[in-house]
Amino acid sequence: MSERLTTEQVDYFLHPRCVRERSLKLFNQMLSGKGHWTLDLEQLPACADYVVATIKKNYPSFEIPFHSRRGHLRAGGLDRVEKLRTALPKDEQLIAEYDLIITSVFVDAGAGDVWTYKGSDGKEYSRSEGLAVASFDAFEKGLYSSSKERLLQVTPDGLNALNKESFEECFQSTSSNPLLGIETRLQMLKKIASCMHKGPEFFLHNGRLRLGHLGHYLKKQSKNSKLQASEILKTVLLAFEHMWPERQKISPIRFGDIWNYSRWSERPRFDSLIAFHKLSQWLSYSLMEALQDEGIEILNLDDLTGLPEYRNGGLFVDLKVIQAKEASTLSKGLSPDDDAILEWRAATVTLLDRIAPLVRERLGMNAQKLPLVKILEGGTWSSGRRSAQEFRNTSASPINIISDGSVF
Repeated sequence: MSERLTTEQVDYFLHPRCVRERSLKLFNQMLSGKGHWTLDLEQLPACADYVVATIKKNYPSFEIPFHSRRGHLRAGGLDRVEKLRTALPKDEQLIAEYDLIITSVFVDAGAGDVWTYKGSDGKEYSRSEGLAVASFDAFEKGLYSSSKERLLQVTPDGLNALNKESFEECFQSTSSNPLLGIETRLQMLKKIASCMHKGPEFFLHNGRLRLGHLGHYLKKQSKNSKLQASEILKTVLLAFEHMWPERQKISPIRFGDIWNYSRWSERPRFDSLIAFHKLSQWLSYSLMEALQDEGIEILNLDDLTGLPEYRNGGLFVDLKVIQAKEASTLSKGLSPDDDAILEWRAATVTLLDRIAPLVRERLGMNAQKLPLVKILEGGTWSSGRRSAQEFRNTSASPINIISDGSVF
């Protein structure tokens, strides 16, 4: 019989320190030679140089935004969020932005190598930028609203009314321009509706359930217009608990991106679980700018970690910081719960912590001027995209990951 997590243990997994501490524990084991990978830390300075070169190319003025969905929504030089905000009265701006950002994040699984989207500006976009622009246009058209009179909102009835045909039309997915994972994206959106019904404390305001009311909830959690970054993540984990498969039966709540590392224990228990909260941290980062626009100061940004996904993790593989002991590790399909994937992701979290001070040193900046969330945006994520093209002539992950769209 597997042990059940206590309230104190659940609280631990609701804080980002669980990601950093468990990743470091596994990282240190990898340094001692255990696992599927070799770590060559002598390559890290060259990797930092590579990241700095990317930052200087993309942000020569060093005005780097947060790594967030809002950045993708600026594709093509158009700030779509600002466009949305200026079209609405002040008391609607935060709510509508949260409506948009949250739905946009949850449809942001891999788009595939073929799909493109033609925006209203006449430009073609692909991958994350394409999905961001498409999600903005879908929101403007009222795809997620239950009212033809109020298009710019996300309601449970609007999400539950979604069907494959309307989604494909909005996202321009056809047999010759296929968007991967349509059914998975629809399921994710409908699960948002379930979260709204099951968590009214986060989404109910003046008797109405609306996704963007989460912005009101977070604003009320602030004290003297200040809010801890870790509190944003905790709120996201609790508000969207029902998005995730019930992977770990020993927890009273669903965590999503949390796994059992079999080398620590064959059966899940508190000491053998490793959490990453990748999508939840990505969403948390993406919600911060809207709160800042409302005058809320986000404290302790670097409590949150770097994101262990295939751009950041791919960078370290491409630059030989992380090296597979067996070639098959890179070629065969691996599920997110495979020990090799957990090790790679844990190493990515810790290496992002280690590369950050090297990048700051090269740029003459401190953590306040260049927090991790800006290093992700300006450097490591973009560098991972760049290294994939330069070293492997592709945009894909260096590892063949079999995912259901709820992790990567």
